[in-house]
Amino acid sequence: MTSKYLGLQRDQHVWTYRCRLTNEGDTAATLMGRHWRIVDTDGHVIEVPKGSPGVVGHTPRLLGSDDGDKLSFFEYASGTTLATAVGTMEGSFQMCRDDGTRFDA
Repeated sequence: MTSKYLGLQRDQHVWTYRCRLTNEGDTAATLMGRHWRIVDTDGHVIEVPKGSPGVVGHTPRLLGSDDGDKLSFFEYASGTTLATAVGTMEGSFQMCRDDGTRFDA
């Protein structure tokens, strides 16, 4: 994941980020949801609840090594605003293998 500070706009600090997900496993898996916890330096929290559907309107299926020579990936960009110029972001993606097994990545 990479991030970029875009500056102050309408009294909010604007950040954009780009995330690339790669399936390094043997079997295909579909991104079902996500969870983000974003905290600025004043302690204000923005929470995207676990299981919020997809990312940027997509639920991509990522092929595994059993599906061919190349591992598939999905890349997306999004952003957030903060009250301060500095903050942290952490979270996970909820995935589901073709056999129905679910896991967090």
